[in-house]
Amino acid sequence: MQESLINLAIGAKELLFPAQIGIATALFWGIVLSCVCMPLFFRKKELAQKLSIALLFLYVAALLQTGQCLTFRSFLVPDAAAAAKALKAAEWNPFLISSFGVSDLLATLLRDLLLFIPIGILIPAADFGMRLGKMLIVSLLGGICLESFQLIANILSRSAVRNVSIAEAILSAAGCLTGYLIFAGLKKIPVPKHKARHYAHPGKAF
Repeated sequence: MQESLINLAIGAKELLFPAQIGIATALFWGIVLSCVCMPLFFRKKELAQKLSIALLFLYVAALLQTGQCLTFRSFLVPDAAAAAKALKAAEWNPFLISSFGVSDLLATLLRDLLLFIPIGILIPAADFGMRLGKMLIVSLLGGICLESFQLIANILSRSAVRNVSIAEAILSAAGCLTGYLIFAGLKKIPVPKHKARHYAHPGKAF
């Protein structure tokens, strides 16, 4: 009985906290966090805003998984040599992006811009009261946080397979801000209003 419980606990740990989290597990934890945070912090939001928040949780979870940021390897055993290697492999000069090939540069621009556009749309859709100035700060913090998570994941996994770059953080922020501007532009499009037609009552003269 005791051995069965131990095997069950080990199986649950491998399922919920695998060494490398897959997309399904990342989305699962995104749902869990949204379900926990929704009644605590967003219970006064409207249904459409709650839906935007839930989608934001799911998209951020998927984005972290895509960037290979979610790892539990060597979590409690940091290695100084691995940390030094990861820091050295990171690109701290944002202007060196121009040294990439044209195809790589275009691919990087499209990837980082397109990946963060949905976040820039979902944040104002959730009605967090974000003006352009605040959204600019949030966009920059979002790009920096993603690259920081990738750097931490490189250190914890004792590898430098994830590309950490200040230039990509700036591009990610630009993508997030682009999404915000798209949302703001769509909100300013006038919605045509249908005028109610008034019909005369039969037998009643105008």
